[in-house]
Amino acid sequence: MRKAILILLALCTVVVFWLTSCTAPQAGKKVAPGAPSATSEVKKKAPAKAEKVKAEKVVVAKKEVKKKEEKPKNIYEMKIKPLTPAECARCHFGIYETLKKHGGKHRQVCTNCHKKFHQYNPVENNWKEIMPKCNRCHGYPHGKKVTQCLSCHRNPHSPRTIKLADVSGKCGLCHKKETAWVQNHESAHQDVGCEGCHSERHGRIPSCFECHEQGHVKGQTVKDCLKCHNPHMPLNIKPFKGLMVRNQVCGSCHKVEFEKLSTTAAKHGKLACTFCHPKHGFKPRCEGCHGKPHSPALHKRFPNCLKCHLDPHSLGMGPRRAGAGVHSK
Repeated sequence: MRKAILILLALCTVVVFWLTSCTAPQAGKKVAPGAPSATSEVKKKAPAKAEKVKAEKVVVAKKEVKKKEEKPKNIYEMKIKPLTPAECARCHFGIYETLKKHGGKHRQVCTNCHKKFHQYNPVENNWKEIMPKCNRCHGYPHGKKVTQCLSCHRNPHSPRTIKLADVSGKCGLCHKKETAWVQNHESAHQDVGCEGCHSERHGRIPSCFECHEQGHVKGQTVKDCLKCHNPHMPLNIKPFKGLMVRNQVCGSCHKVEFEKLSTTAAKHGKLACTFCHPKHGFKPRCEGCHGKPHSPALHKRFPNCLKCHLDPHSLGMGPRRAGAGVHSK
């Protein structure tokens, strides 16, 4: 019995010694009086971290509750924002692509024009009622009588893309002045429809040399052509201001005639080209200004004035044949 008690006391001494060595400060390190031990620091940090996590969970829980309170039970009670063009384009992609490439000033926010949308009722056939009206923005640019905008501008999402083949005969509704010029002034252009020159697309201005292979002089440009010729009445050439200016314009093509007229001593040298040629290509009769200045017998014998007065631009006389008078045969 005594032996057992001794063994038990020895074991207790070993356990006490082991516990004392674990809690004692490490060798070489002194613990300041009153300084917290590592164990006490761990004990203090653990509750602080737990409190922080708990607080964060509370905040998240409150946000979730708030979201649930804001979300209505019925989707039709929600306030829906107006559609953006990007949202419209998801369904109406073809129209979006057309506007992107050819829309011009019509590339607006969709709802600027389409105030009412997704309201078509096939039973009531209310298409005209919900479609935007062109004159709401454009007024009546071609006059109040021209109200069928879509007869020419067939696609409002590409308003300037007009196929002239589709609107043949309707050009005069808007282009009244040009149509009147063509109709009232005879020229080969009367036999060509509007789409013959202004082909492919509305607003196309062709080059004169697409049909007229060459100009009057080498190196002539379309700009040079338009100085004299209005393409809708090409033979009706306006007189230019100032005698020399007028004659020089004509002389840019008619060089030989201009040279003769500029150097002659005859009275014709003091006239503007357009005095005798009011219309391009027009050849006047001498009698129109001069009447019959010679005797009837002489006019009967020489009915053609240019047999003697060889060139109206210089009025030089023909050479006399040996032994013959001026008016001999």
